[in-house]
Amino acid sequence: SNLLQWHLTMHTDTALYAAFILQVTVTIASSGTAPCSEPSECQVNQFASAAALVQRDHNRWRAHHREIRQSCEGRQKHSCGANSICAWNENLSRCQARIAWFHIMKCGSSFGATLAHFANSSLPELAHMPSCSGNVSDAHEDSCENGTQGARDFFKYKYPMHEWFPDVFWTTNRSSEPGAHRPIQDSDFQEWKGHFVGLFRSPQARVASAYNHFVIASLDKEEKLFEYDHSRQMHYLTKFAAVARGTVTKMLSGMYDVNPIRCEMHFDNWIMKDSQCLHGECRRCLKKDPSAAALKLALARLQKFSFVGLTDHFDLSVCLFHAMFGGECWPVEFANMRKSLFYDNYSDFLADHAIQDPYDGQIFREASKMFWSNVARYNVTTENCLRMCPGSNASFTMS
Repeated sequence: SNLLQWHLTMHTDTALYAAFILQVTVTIASSGTAPCSEPSECQVNQFASAAALVQRDHNRWRAHHREIRQSCEGRQKHSCGANSICAWNENLSRCQARIAWFHIMKCGSSFGATLAHFANSSLPELAHMPSCSGNVSDAHEDSCENGTQGARDFFKYKYPMHEWFPDVFWTTNRSSEPGAHRPIQDSDFQEWKGHFVGLFRSPQARVASAYNHFVIASLDKEEKLFEYDHSRQMHYLTKFAAVARGTVTKMLSGMYDVNPIRCEMHFDNWIMKDSQCLHGECRRCLKKDPSAAALKLALARLQKFSFVGLTDHFDLSVCLFHAMFGGECWPVEFANMRKSLFYDNYSDFLADHAIQDPYDGQIFREASKMFWSNVARYNVTTENCLRMCPGSNASFTMS
């Protein structure tokens, strides 16, 4: 059964899979009286023959799918490292994806679908990070029946990590979900250096989306801030922007006094309800910008990322990922699993009032340079993306 599961992860071509079953059966049956001194030796010989068939069938499949660059699955040990986010798993004796998903809040949870399908090609075609609404792509795949959200439901219940992605994704003892909004600590960076991937977004757009999501859309019913006048909303938006300043820099560097993620998530309780900012949470969230050392470290770590995408060019980012690392590009990867409904144009307000983030602004500018450099390097064009990702109805705009 382990051998069959291994073959399933290689490809999903039904005809080749049927041929594989037939040939493995013939190989093992014909070797029933093979000259081996120990039963264990016979078992090894049979497994080696079957493994050779697996590799041969995989090579045949690759020959008929020339538009699809080989991912990690099926690579031999000597070629595994040729793909920078692959690694040889000694325990499982196979080449597989090794991915540290640096997931910034409001920068594209949907990207998890691309990472999951790349890591395990035997996933159902419609598998994606669920919106929990049942309205995206497929009702079953999009539902969250266990009271959790998006990526957590996907990796914990639908496709458990230990079954579908053993030793693939960056997790920690405190955070066992690959899509968690997790800062990079020194030990994490040393262990996963060269395998980090992430999407980045302009600070103003990210802050506007985070404010809309964490504050406006999730306030207690008695608050109903969105029913108040425009000036009240913008007053709190200005404060939220101050709280969010340097969030990405802090997450990248791992240098902060209070977790920046918590400051945004708990803005309504820690900041709004403490109008005089008398308590420690409010003071720490509002008065601690990243240090020069934190910014320097964050920029240095960003340079070591294997992949950088841009949320505002999501479709193009997905195409670039496949151009760089291979794997089949599925239409479901372009589904927006958490489309925002904005109550006001918060991004324009931030721009009109010159409310900027000097720290995350530098991070975003560097990420943009890296992204467009790779777009050119890997010849990612609208035409090539349409060929690489057929049937996606995606918009591969180059500007």
